[in-house]
Amino acid sequence: MAQPSPFDWLDPTIPDDYKGTFSEKGKEMQRREIRERTAVLMRLGHSREEAIARCRQNMYWEHDLHRQPSVFNDIEQLVDEVYSRK
Repeated sequence: MAQPSPFDWLDPTIPDDYKGTFSEKGKEMQRREIRERTAVLMRLGHSREEAIARCRQNMYWEHDLHRQPSVFNDIEQLVDEVYSRK
């Protein structure tokens, strides 16, 4: 039997049901970031099309070494949500 680590925080025990929420929480974080970035661009006077292009470019840059996250396909919808509140 392996000895327990003297540093409990090195081997955290995360319940499986909580681990199962990580993926959706990550997606929601990305959606929120796109909405916030879009709101800033809108306040700076950028058009809807410019905001979509900037958000897409940011996602490409942030994930250039990996495949694009599924949220990438929602950018136009998320930008529209923000611009519809204008």
